[in-house]
Amino acid sequence: TEYRSIHHVGLYIGNGQMIEAPFTGGFVRVSSINRASLFGASRP
Repeated sequence: TEYRSIHHVGLYIGNGQMIEAPFTGGFVRVSSINRASLFGASRP
């Protein structure tokens, strides 16, 4: 996968859940992570 194909970012909060905004201007929500489309993850 190339970086230019990444179009969405979420913050992992644990237990298979993430905080995300589904689209520009959308309400922030808690969602399940779709691991099939996960590109990567990092910790500081």
